[in-house]
Amino acid sequence: MRAAGLTAASQAASAASSAPAPNPAEGHSPRLLQELSGPLTGTGEAQPGSAVRMSTALQQATSAATSTTLNGVDVASFQHPGGAAIDWASVHGAGYDFAAIKATEGNYYTNKTYYASDAAAATAAGMYVAAYAFAIPNVSNGTSQADYLVNFASYKIGGRFLPVIADLEYDPYASTDGTNQCYGLSLGAMVTWISQFVAEIQKLTGQPPIIYTPASWWDTCTGNSTAFGKDMLWVPAYSAGTPGTLPAGWSTWTMWQYTSSGTVPGISGPVDLDYFSGGPQAEQTAVNTAAPVQIQTLNALAGQQVAYSATGLPPGLTMSSAGLITGTPTTAGSYQVTVTPSSSTAVLPASVSFTWEVTALAVGGEGTNGQLWVQVPQLGGGWHSLGGNLAAPPAVAAAPNTNGTSPVAPLFVITGTDGRLYLRSVSAGWQRLGPAGGSCLGGPAAVITGGTLTVACRGTNNALWENSATVPASGLPQFTTAWTNLGGVLTAGPAVAPVGGTLTFFARATTGRIYTRTLGSGFSPTPWTCAGAPAAALQAAAGATVFACQGTNHALWESVNGGAGWAAAVSLGGGLVGGPAVAAASQAPEFVAEGSNGAVWERTALTGWASLGGTVVGGVGAAALN
Repeated sequence: MRAAGLTAASQAASAASSAPAPNPAEGHSPRLLQELSGPLTGTGEAQPGSAVRMSTALQQATSAATSTTLNGVDVASFQHPGGAAIDWASVHGAGYDFAAIKATEGNYYTNKTYYASDAAAATAAGMYVAAYAFAIPNVSNGTSQADYLVNFASYKIGGRFLPVIADLEYDPYASTDGTNQCYGLSLGAMVTWISQFVAEIQKLTGQPPIIYTPASWWDTCTGNSTAFGKDMLWVPAYSAGTPGTLPAGWSTWTMWQYTSSGTVPGISGPVDLDYFSGGPQAEQTAVNTAAPVQIQTLNALAGQQVAYSATGLPPGLTMSSAGLITGTPTTAGSYQVTVTPSSSTAVLPASVSFTWEVTALAVGGEGTNGQLWVQVPQLGGGWHSLGGNLAAPPAVAAAPNTNGTSPVAPLFVITGTDGRLYLRSVSAGWQRLGPAGGSCLGGPAAVITGGTLTVACRGTNNALWENSATVPASGLPQFTTAWTNLGGVLTAGPAVAPVGGTLTFFARATTGRIYTRTLGSGFSPTPWTCAGAPAAALQAAAGATVFACQGTNHALWESVNGGAGWAAAVSLGGGLVGGPAVAAASQAPEFVAEGSNGAVWERTALTGWASLGGTVVGGVGAAALN
């Protein structure tokens, strides 16, 4: 999706041109330090203004979860102006429990003046420490730079020493080394370099490194690689309430660097500030969807023995004594989870609390055999065939059921191979959407509001057509009135959802631009340019309409209208095939899409992508059932 204003390339050029000169004594690249340098009121966990659309209840739960996070700092020799020492006792006394200390850069720089003394003083003060290597992938391979770090620092995990950190970010020397922000490496070469570093650190220390990387760099320089999603993530992001979109492959963050302009007693000048989170700030999972979550403590990361116990887990989930939550939730609802770690020494954090929302979704797609395949809680886990002969992805509609614990029954609307529309539910079989049935190109859109099912599609003349019918207490809706031609020239199936109480249609024009219109007004352009069919849904609990589509870069993009107009579009990453779907669950919207491997994937704005499995063709449809 493209929005009006600066392009990504011009923004990057502007950032690079105004950034200060690089310096190995700095902890990070000038571009990243600049991105993180805004006022503290605009970032961190406790600040309002997150772009994530959540219900009031989930916002409160997320805010409450911040009390279980820990504070940390990130330092380099730059934090010793004029040779000034860091008073680590004062740092720890001010409430900071961990520190990342720059040890090396590439294969040519070591922080020989301060690393050893800082690490010794910080651990003596009671803090946990991690050494980090600023990667320069165009000067030597990943194996040699991992060796360079471990040999210089004589690094061993244990006591109060955490796994090392691989700092992967913008090339600070791009203007002088003749390359680019990706160090001149191809996507495949960068992934290979990172794999070498990870494997060598694993071999030398017994644990893989924590990967520190901004989402924009990762997505650009690794091509949205998901190969490292099992490794812990330290994400730098200047944003409020949440780091926002995580790099591809990760569904949660372990550490978050939220500013480069912090002030800490005992440290001269500005310093990077970080959070450590022992668990998710908020978790959201669909019924019957696997939900592995690993709880972490600084003690356990440093090799200490820690046991865990939990209360409040959703039914169907269990937690091992090592802190791994596994299983599939079976019952929709909101659950307050508290995990308590125990060890022979004080554990940090002392407890981990978060809200786990279990949503009920109906997801449908065209299978490789041309039939409708669905995941719905009424049929249990896994994919189930409901037959039919589809010519495009289905529409899925359900009546609003805000905070419902029992899922409502969904309806499925498809374009058949004969071009006509058909309708069914989980229990009632296929019937023509008629007798006033229309003929459509591509997949339809459908929504239930006020007891009425509205269906829209791209007609055989490429115009937008719509019709509606009352949803009966039993049986399927009967469409008895003529279809209405709303005009336009569509190049994909439309979307339909209420916006500010008015039913609104979203249509992709021949330019790829998305236009909106209502039954009473004509088409108006939006800033969005999309590939494939758009999606939209009303999240009733938050009073907001959520729009999504596959952007021109094939990532998922979303925008929210909470009543004051559409917010700037935000990328949620991924590599999509076909149009996505929005299932506006009560607490936070779920996004469902076909991935490049043909499987169905889902995510929220709070959590990353999780596979729902299956194999579909051309996109998906979905609706929230609670």
